Order: sequence, then C-alpha cells, then structure tokens
Amino acid sequence: MDPLSITTTASFVISSLHKLLETLYVFAKDAKNVNRTLKRLSYDVDSLVAILKSIQHVLGSSSTHTTLQTEKGNEILYSAIGASLKGCEDTANSLCKVLISVQREDGDATTFVARAFLQLKLVRRREDIQGAMSRLENHKGNLQLSLQSLTVYV
Repeated sequence: MDPLSITTTASFVISSLHKLLETLYVFAKDAKNVNRTLKRLSYDVDSLVAILKSIQHVLGSSSTHTTLQTEKGNEILYSAIGASLKGCEDTANSLCKVLISVQREDGDATTFVARAFLQLKLVRRREDIQGAMSRLENHKGNLQLSLQSLTVYV
C-alpha cells in the first residue's frame, strides 16, 4: 500500500470513530436525562389537555354559543374553531398513547441500562412525537387565525 492510501484510510477511520464517540456521548447524555425529558413531555401534554378542555367548556357554554350565532359569519368561525380544537384533542390523545407506550410501568428508570433502554424506546417514537408536535403547530395557527377573525366580528 502506498502512503497516501494508508493516510486516507487512517483519516477515514479516525473520522468515523470520532462520529461514533460523539453519537455515543449524546446518547449517554440523553439517557441520563430521559426521566426528566419524559416528565416534561408528560406535563406539557397534560397541560395541553387541560387547556383544551377549558376552551371547549367556554365555547360550549350556552351564552358563548348564543353570542356567536347572532351573525351568520360567526357560526362558520365557531365551527372552524371547534374543528381545530377537535384536531388538537385527537393529537394530544395520540401523544398520550405514545408516552404511555414509552414510559415504564414501575416508575423512573434508576440504572443506566434501564435509562438507556428507555431512551431507545423514546428515540424509536421520536417521529411520532415530532409529527404530533407539527400537527399541534398547524392547529395552533388555525386557532389563532379563527380567533382573530372572531374578535373582529364580535
């Protein structure tokens, strides 16, 4: 083998090893904090569900519904808001299911191996979580637009 090939191969091996060690470091760091990450995500989902229920309660009250029915355009906005809220609720429920599938039944993971296994489960469901978060952002935009339009009419 010529020296250039040896140098190129050594450079490639060192670069690959560096990327592998970086990935392992990030994974170990994430595994260390996986319990906290899951608790934060669970808290956020619970807060979202509570907020959605309170908004649905306000919109479902007879005085709000009567006020919105006084003008024809408001009824369309009211149904658009209802549809967006329903979409948010469905997405929040799917996030709850993902969290239940990832979380341990016996509480927090205490050993590194248990946290690493939990982190692997979370990584496998990352696309589901990111998709749900993207859908929530879309619903949020729809709700903001509908509520802004509604405040113009009311």
